[in-house]
Amino acid sequence: MLTLEAVAQNGTRRMMGDTLTQAATINVQWSHCPPGATLRVLANGQLLHQQVTGATGGFRYAATPADADWLIAEVRAADGVLLAITNPLFLA
Repeated sequence: MLTLEAVAQNGTRRMMGDTLTQAATINVQWSHCPPGATLRVLANGQLLHQQVTGATGGFRYAATPADADWLIAEVRAADGVLLAITNPLFLA
């Protein structure tokens, strides 16, 4: 499982497919990943963050609508095969 959501300081939540219109914490959560899998977070198609995953985990960072037009997260196997990808979270 792979999820992508944003939580603004006022508690407003935005999930995949939604549009973020204010600064927020971006939360990526994953579970059931095989050994050696890699999380990749992309902004406007460019690699923003990459890390080896454990079976279950999460990654957080701060973002604003000025940072990108859209974000996605993906998990790839050790051999590069795509295992999971989120729908985009749009920023405006």
